[in-house]
Amino acid sequence: MRLSETTGLTVLNYDDYPVAPWKNGQGVTREIFKYAPEPIFDWRLSLADVSQSGEFSSFTGYERIITLLDGDGFSLDFGDGQKKDLGGLHEPFVFDGGAPLDCRLFGGPSKDLNLMIRREHIKADWQIHDIQSSLDLDLEGDHVHLIFCLQGNFYVKQEDAAPYEIREWGCVRHYDASRAVMSIWSGGPGKVFHIKIAGVQQT
Repeated sequence: MRLSETTGLTVLNYDDYPVAPWKNGQGVTREIFKYAPEPIFDWRLSLADVSQSGEFSSFTGYERIITLLDGDGFSLDFGDGQKKDLGGLHEPFVFDGGAPLDCRLFGGPSKDLNLMIRREHIKADWQIHDIQSSLDLDLEGDHVHLIFCLQGNFYVKQEDAAPYEIREWGCVRHYDASRAVMSIWSGGPGKVFHIKIAGVQQT
């Protein structure tokens, strides 16, 4: 873990994420960042290993955004006639976290990124950026910003702080009361997922 108190910047890479069982016990999740002022969290970003078909855990009251990161993907069956096939990488899908949901793998194990937000408290916006060599992100103040590395390896730098390395499936969290600019660069192309969360204080 790399933390800069002066810039409100935290950088984690894949090996830093703690592993926990799914709520229903049928898989494991690597928790990246979350905000939990109460026994339940207001928002959480995590990476899940989907190794078998079966039911997804229910999270009533949450909006859930899922993005396939690796593998053949899977089909989501909501039990009311609604189905969604997730076979394309880096294509976010939004749904009700409390809906009954059955997952069927298309092939072998897959990995996906999950953002869950408590609808009554939190609002989140997001955008995927394709980076050929570099990108400057304008970070609005009084928001939590999460920059997840979907593809490629990057360096990130803010103001006069030293640059930090963020590898594929690593994540940057930024919180500061004032607006800031974050520079991201790499020797080759890649993608980052920029999530902006409103409605919380510093995590």
